[in-house]
Amino acid sequence: MALSRQVLVRNISNLSDARYCAGMGAEILAFSLNKDNPDHISAEDLKELKSWVEGVEFAVEVDHSELLALEEGSAFDSNLFLLNTRELASLRSLPGSLIISMEPEDLLHFDQGSYTASGLHVKAISLSIDSPGLLMGQQGLIDKLNSFEDMRVFVDMPELENNIEKVCELLPQAGFTLSGSKELKPGYKDFYELAPVLEYLEV
Repeated sequence: MALSRQVLVRNISNLSDARYCAGMGAEILAFSLNKDNPDHISAEDLKELKSWVEGVEFAVEVDHSELLALEEGSAFDSNLFLLNTRELASLRSLPGSLIISMEPEDLLHFDQGSYTASGLHVKAISLSIDSPGLLMGQQGLIDKLNSFEDMRVFVDMPELENNIEKVCELLPQAGFTLSGSKELKPGYKDFYELAPVLEYLEV
């Protein structure tokens, strides 16, 4: 399968989601190792899931308690990390590339050069927007999102499946952030939260 836009899927916690999203053409699968996240998995489970899935990039989300380990180069079985702007404030180095999860106010003041100067390689941005109406009502935000030429930008918003055509029109270069969910029981899963957007983007 191929998609017309790049897609990042967060909170992957099971093989059903991982295989479905990879098969549909998602670009990046992100797994949370943060124990405060109800969809977190263990490092051992991450390694097992990755062994069954091919053709995608893998990212890990970690919390404050693991930042020191990151700086010391501890192995997280990944070289791509997804962190929010609050966590980045205390990060001095990173043994890999970075996807920054941010809010609209962070994006408007985002300066890629400042991260590069600090030795951090920003590979992509995942922007969380509270509603499609918030995006459609802020031309400055739309212009900023459309200004990136050498960085991947993923947009995360509720009810995306009901507004996907309009959002694609406003943001002709942006990708999308989706979220996985738990299995109904081991090996049994529906994809009603993922399928509408992925199927719309199929080419």
